[in-house]
Amino acid sequence: MNQKATQRDLGPIPGNNRFGRNFIKYAGVAAITIGCLLMSLNVPRAEEPLETVKVKALPGIPEDLEIVYGWGATHAERGRSTYSIAADGTVAYERTSGRRGSGNRRIEHFLLTKNELQRLMKAIEINNFFGLNEQYTNPRIRDGSSAYLSVKFNGKQHSVTKINIKVKAFDRITDLINTIMKDKKPIQEKESLSP
Repeated sequence: MNQKATQRDLGPIPGNNRFGRNFIKYAGVAAITIGCLLMSLNVPRAEEPLETVKVKALPGIPEDLEIVYGWGATHAERGRSTYSIAADGTVAYERTSGRRGSGNRRIEHFLLTKNELQRLMKAIEINNFFGLNEQYTNPRIRDGSSAYLSVKFNGKQHSVTKINIKVKAFDRITDLINTIMKDKKPIQEKESLSP
């Protein structure tokens, strides 16, 4: 018996007919498009605070309190902003623009009161932040905005990222951060905060 298979035995060879040629052509275009899309997205991840210095917490505030809130466009060239809030009430605000490593970067420092930190902790608890999913996304929108929030206090830590979608519990917490920060004036130097 001859073991040599013929084309008829194997069926049609892909690309050898109109359907096969179109399938290969469109599959290649789709793969390139998906690859470019994935490379162009700047999906944020919860990052470490700008400064990871151990601080002395304000009275009544947990020593381990850290809140990091970042937001901006899903494309890196449009810039991002980040607030890093520590237990001593200091806030480092970082604003970047342009592609990573090639754009502008500005850092300013602010100071929150004990009452403002307590309001933030209460909002985190009331909105069940530690019970939220780690990620929320709207896959139907390929460009737009994104935000993340990372919270650590009382021995718990959790991070949430949202992309092109509203999440009421998340938004209530970040709206409070923005409300508190909108009238704050930058302080000159963090070292001048020592008691």
